[in-house]
Amino acid sequence: MDAGRRRRVTLILAEDVVEEIRTVLRRSFRGHPALRTAFRLLEILCSRSEVVPRAQYADRVAVWAERVRDRKDAPILACAESVAADRLVSGDDDILALRGNVGLRILRTRELLQEIGEG
Repeated sequence: MDAGRRRRVTLILAEDVVEEIRTVLRRSFRGHPALRTAFRLLEILCSRSEVVPRAQYADRVAVWAERVRDRKDAPILACAESVAADRLVSGDDDILALRGNVGLRILRTRELLQEIGEG
């Protein structure tokens, strides 16, 4: 990937996000023949990412819960803060509403791809 040669991009996932994805997959695709494949793909994604343990950002979740419109987004922001992320990439309107107000660059996926020369 050209982006890898120009600038390193590391996908960081909060443990809470990974758990939420697992829960949604189990609930939404119960009995579906592709469920096992979906879980395998999630594990591949996790193996190529940095999954941040909840314990690393848990103490900041309550602080973020007071700053966001949707309290469910607090672990994502707490995680980004705990690892000193350069950027937070999201399509979530509640997270995007925080742009310019939280000391963290918040981008849509296409904006990140443009920055790294892939879009």
